[in-house]
Parts: sequence; structure tokens; C-alpha cells
Amino acid sequence: MSLLPPLLALSFLIPSVPATQINAHAGSPAILTVTFPVREMLLNRTAPNRLTLHTPWGDAAGIPSGPAHVQPEFKSYFGSLRPLLLQVPVPPNVRPGLYTARLSGPLFVCDTRARVCLRRDLNLAVDVRVLPGGQTPLSTPLPVTDAVLRPGR
Repeated sequence: MSLLPPLLALSFLIPSVPATQINAHAGSPAILTVTFPVREMLLNRTAPNRLTLHTPWGDAAGIPSGPAHVQPEFKSYFGSLRPLLLQVPVPPNVRPGLYTARLSGPLFVCDTRARVCLRRDLNLAVDVRVLPGGQTPLSTPLPVTDAVLRPGR
């Protein structure tokens, strides 16, 4: 018997966390890498999980993926999650500077410690810095952690 129900129809908004910054050049893609270093939160594999990066130049969407959980009672959840890469082309005529973007979308998670399953609606700030030519565009991944997904945060 499974300890966690497959899905519970509750929705909570995730409060803002410090913005992640990604860097790009005009005429190249802005790439956001979303990682999932979760330990106590499980993401439901059968639910409509979908994340979208919204930028001034367009949107890019992706679906979290990874292998099934190895424990039979948790087979409807991911055992681990691969990094999710979202990329939006920056037009060649964009001037260098800082632009506001956001990562949003529903994630259906279960907290193994609290034994509750719920829908979390992600809405996280992302800054896109368009760099002048000659600068190397290094970016930091955006980690979606247990703390980000846990209710009341």
C-alpha cells in the first residue's frame, strides 16, 4: 500500500526567492538550467508538471523528467530528476542590460515527511543579463529544493 496518495487537488503559491541570473549575448539563446536537489519532496510522474521560462523575447517550456522511484510504493514518483534546460533566443538587436524574466508552472509534489501531496504553482524571478560582446556568459542553475516546494514557504 502506498503511503502517499497519487495526487491531491490543493494549490499553493510559492513565495518569491532571490532571483537567479542567467547571462547571454544578443543573437544567442538565454539558457536557464533548472535543477531539482530534493530529498523529502517527491514529484509525481503522472501529473501535468510543466515549467515555462517567460522572457521579453518569448517563452520556453519543458517537462521535468527522470527515472521512476526504485521503491515499489513510490513508483508513480520520480526517483531523481534530470536538470531541465530552457532556452529562449535573444534577438540580435537587444541592447546589453538586465531584463526581467520568470519561471512559472505547476508541480505536483508529495512531502514524505509531512505525508501530504499538493500542487505547487512555481513563480520564481529570473534576471537575464544581456552582455556586450567579448564577455563570457556564465550562468548559475536555478535549484528547486525541498524548501522551495514545502508548504508555508
